[in-house]
Amino acid sequence: MSGFRVNIRVTGEKELRRALRKLSEDSTWKTELRAVHKAAAEEAVTVAKQLGGQTRRNIAGGPARLGSKGLSSIRALASQTKATIAGGSASVPWYGGSDFGAQGGPRTRQFPPANKSGYIIYPAIEQAMPEIIRVYREGIDRLTGKYFNK
Repeated sequence: MSGFRVNIRVTGEKELRRALRKLSEDSTWKTELRAVHKAAAEEAVTVAKQLGGQTRRNIAGGPARLGSKGLSSIRALASQTKATIAGGSASVPWYGGSDFGAQGGPRTRQFPPANKSGYIIYPAIEQAMPEIIRVYREGIDRLTGKYFNK
């Protein structure tokens, strides 16, 4: 699984946004579409927090836990065009090391071995993909039903 990337392209989403802009008297469709994207991303965040809570082995052989501060930094972000899952913050700068492993020398022994496909976010997206697709499909169906069936 080296080099694992998650890239989902929805064919016609640009055209959907254009049609929603024409059909909507107000701009409420923007917040509704953003909510659909956020709901889909939240499915992966739930799984990511479960994976982050599991103990892995660090390079030194001890436990490598993400901790409550690291777990709370995993969040769903959304806009009209995309959904994103983020981990880490200014107060959790070590999140990348916990998710992708030690990339440096001996001073990063607290992290698990390097893994390009990650230990938390990418595997969580892969596990939650059927649920993400279901939530996204239901949300888009609800949104199109509201505006296209007038």
